[in-house]
Amino acid sequence: MKNTKIIFWVTTVIIFLMEGVMLAFTSQTELAKEGIRHMGYPAYFGNTLVVFKVLGH
Repeated sequence: MKNTKIIFWVTTVIIFLMEGVMLAFTSQTELAKEGIRHMGYPAYFGNTLVVFKVLGH
């Protein structure tokens, strides 16, 4: 039972880091900003996408 809980929490933390924290770091790169500009959206739209992505998880 204890091993199952440990595996569950380790997996949960890894998924959180990959989906939440890494998204916040990679969304502010020049490549991401250029992609938002290329699609014709304003600069703040990238930040809005990050907020809603994190809230959606």
